[in-house]
Amino acid sequence: MTTHHSRKAQVRAFADLNSISYTTAFRQFDATSGRPLYADPTLALPGREERERAWAADHGLSVGTRDSCFHMLASDSGLVGRFHKYESRACLFREPTHVRDHGRAYNVRPAGGRSRLAVVTFAPYSSWDYDKLQAEVRSTAEEYDLRFRIGMSGDQTYGLSTVPVVLWNPRVLDLS
Repeated sequence: MTTHHSRKAQVRAFADLNSISYTTAFRQFDATSGRPLYADPTLALPGREERERAWAADHGLSVGTRDSCFHMLASDSGLVGRFHKYESRACLFREPTHVRDHGRAYNVRPAGGRSRLAVVTFAPYSSWDYDKLQAEVRSTAEEYDLRFRIGMSGDQTYGLSTVPVVLWNPRVLDLS
């Protein structure tokens, strides 16, 4: 298989993973190196907090200020019962895994409504096993009926050498 075919297969796999068109996926790769744009070590990025606020604003969100968990993200109300324990396996910021590195919660405030959790992002280091990362994100999204995308350069909020991972509740917000 030639390099061209390998690159084409990589782009197609990226498109399938993120449920986007081949053309959109192709734009996420550097034409010269063939690497995903999020992995470009020369990419100049503003400070992390500035990137987080800008990403949130671009999507009609605000940066969350408290720990959150998948129970809250998956809930239609965005709230959890009073007996919820953050120590449970499902909670975002309590158990180290391939995905849950540099987690951040984002809230949305519907017109006339209360602010609620709608999105969480992660930024695991790109040196981690990408296949395991994909499997864990897919499994979590299926378990909690969430949507996700992995590796989209526009979702890069943490920093270089990390893979941008976004999970969201489609009943609250459409990020696709």
